[in-house]
Amino acid sequence: MVVPRGAALGIALLISLLVRVRTAYLRAQKKVLERIVAERTAELSEANRRLFDLATTDTLTGCANRRHLVEHANQAIALAHRSGQPLALLIADLDHFKRINDTYGHVGGDKVLCATAQIYADHVRTSDVLARIGGEEFAVLMPGTEREGSQILAERLRHALAETVVDVEGRDVRVTTSIGLAMLERNENFESLFARADAALYTAKHGGRNKVVIAGNMATPAIDEGRDRGVLRPTA
Repeated sequence: MVVPRGAALGIALLISLLVRVRTAYLRAQKKVLERIVAERTAELSEANRRLFDLATTDTLTGCANRRHLVEHANQAIALAHRSGQPLALLIADLDHFKRINDTYGHVGGDKVLCATAQIYADHVRTSDVLARIGGEEFAVLMPGTEREGSQILAERLRHALAETVVDVEGRDVRVTTSIGLAMLERNENFESLFARADAALYTAKHGGRNKVVIAGNMATPAIDEGRDRGVLRPTA
């Protein structure tokens, strides 16, 4: 059958129009799908971020939690050993915190913990890791920090907290902290470093509280010296 030339041209134009309409539709659908994928990707990223925060952040104070501290410390210690850079760890424990909870309840205790975390956060560097590691106990990991610098920071934290007044239900609450400080030694792992800082903290607690104790090396424990200055020094 022979199709008239005019009819053939009309059919061609119709097909071309249908193709353009179809192409425009597909492009529009592609944009819709791309937008949906982008939205879902953003939602997934946000969900993953929230999960990461839940896994690594203390929900009360906003500090890092113990898990994050340990993971970061192991990486930082490995780097310190490779590069020969110093690294310090301090553990700070609020003095007589049980009295605060007993007097003002857990709501008052939580307010003191949050105020403490904020004070510490105001003094540490962005390269430091501030963590709440349990109860009223905090830790600060200080990569690239020499003994003198870490001691200065520890004293600043102690002094700043002692000078702070926390308003709990209209009543002024003061709190002090005892701090144990240890410097990373050659071939030392995090467990050993933490144990030495914790032992120094124990010495501070039983040496009058509201002071900084600097741990001895792995063979020499810290001893009670310099009480009048609020700093205990090791024997060596």
